[in-house]
Formats: sequence, C-alpha cells, structure tokens
Amino acid sequence: LAIAARDAPGHHVQLSGDQVGALLAYYLLTEKPGGAERAVVTTIVSSSLLSRMAAALGVRYAETLTGFKWIANRALQLEAEGAELVMGYEEA
Repeated sequence: LAIAARDAPGHHVQLSGDQVGALLAYYLLTEKPGGAERAVVTTIVSSSLLSRMAAALGVRYAETLTGFKWIANRALQLEAEGAELVMGYEEA
C-alpha cells in the first residue's frame, strides 16, 4: 500500500510505512469504537509512535519480533485474553 500527501508547496510526498500505520491506527481507534479491551500490535523495527498513541488512548499495546507470523501469534494471544485486536502492522 502506498499513500502520498501534498506538502505545503503542493508537491506529492510519499508517506512511510510507519506514517501510514499510524494514520490507519488513529482512525480505527478514534472513529471505530470497540466494546472490549482494544489492542494494537507492531514489531521492534516499527516506530514507537503507535505505543505512545495507544497509551494516550487507553489501548493495549504489544510489540513483537519482526514478521507477520509474530504479529499474528501475538494477536491470537491477545484475543485469547479477551482483547479485541484493532490493528497489527510493521514498517516494511
């Protein structure tokens, strides 16, 4: 997935994977309320922005090793603990 936005002079600037992940997470966490304890997952190579966002919004945060298999495994653990996974991503 690639996303670009216009900067102040009007030029298109491609967003990084972390920027896209943060924007999607913020939208999902603020516009799509959940009933259960909500959680987000990311990896050790991703920005710390998601952890700060989760803390500010009262959402559970988990960090894993690099790779979607680790994100999926942690997501399954969180769901088994009663949390609702909102999103998992890594900077790739």
